[in-house]
Amino acid sequence: MSADRARPRTPRRRGDAEPQTIRPVAGESLAWRRLTAAVAEAISVLVPGQCLVLSAKRRGYWVHLVADGRGGLHAEASSNAWLKARDELDRAAVARLGALGWAPPTLTREEVEATDEGLEGSSNFTRFWPAPAPLVEAATLLTTTLREVYGIRRPGQLEYTAFGPGLKEILLPTLGLANAPLPDDDEDDEHGGELLQPENPEELLAAVVETLRSFSDLEEVVSDEDGDIPLRYGNTLIFVRVAADAPYVELFSPVARGVEPTLELLKALNDLTGHHRQVGFFISGDTVYASLDLVADPFVPDHVGASLAVLGELCDDVGPDLRQRFGGHAPLEPAPRKQAKRRRARYN
Repeated sequence: MSADRARPRTPRRRGDAEPQTIRPVAGESLAWRRLTAAVAEAISVLVPGQCLVLSAKRRGYWVHLVADGRGGLHAEASSNAWLKARDELDRAAVARLGALGWAPPTLTREEVEATDEGLEGSSNFTRFWPAPAPLVEAATLLTTTLREVYGIRRPGQLEYTAFGPGLKEILLPTLGLANAPLPDDDEDDEHGGELLQPENPEELLAAVVETLRSFSDLEEVVSDEDGDIPLRYGNTLIFVRVAADAPYVELFSPVARGVEPTLELLKALNDLTGHHRQVGFFISGDTVYASLDLVADPFVPDHVGASLAVLGELCDDVGPDLRQRFGGHAPLEPAPRKQAKRRRARYN
């Protein structure tokens, strides 16, 4: 790998926006607390017979809650009876459901499918609250189950369906989630399930900003004067950039500043690049960088979060070793760079 890449990647030392902290997904973030509050509010307006379903967009997991006629609430959570093999819950997940207060299934899938008549019990995990039902407790159980048992990393990976008797759809925009069509909805959903195919850098940047907001506690995603978004992930400074000449999202991180570009260092960077399939290492000026590029046509929001985790955790791991071996210091602020040349206004 060459010592310098043709494409300028070095961030500015001065004039940049202050890097914002984006935390690795662990525990309950502000986004999850907001969703829990919104779910509690939504539950409060349900009348008897109305149902709220929260489901994963790309997996088989869901939780739902029904208001009964006595002011109580009945909730269910998906079990292995209805999950595909790739999504099946292991023993630890089942144990966690029990610890959270879910009752285990009392019916098998075969028993449910063998009759058209109503059966006592359920093939899913269940929970019931008599009147007056504790709304916040119920909402907390739903969101905690999605996060801790089903592994949903951020609310943006969820969608909701709400309906009443006769499958009459109910819209709950305050949830801040995508609304999934009812299973028997015959209307064509022109945009449902489609991924963005950006036509220009501005459209892609807007999608990136919205994605960063959706899975972090950032109120506002701030770009520097060059359009790069500086973030702190753990102990790592990461810049997110939308390419001007092709639909790519570029992530790059200064790993060590003030180093001498020796042959030994270049060999070490080549070895790191060869060992880590997604991430490349290079030196520009006196700074070592790690970089990861994402193809964004179509744009897949989940790939941004996963790539931030890959780059951030890797730099936290290899950075101290590189600095110990070759000198330099941890980058506490952006380093100088030249403005990247904007060659096109549209993607072709």
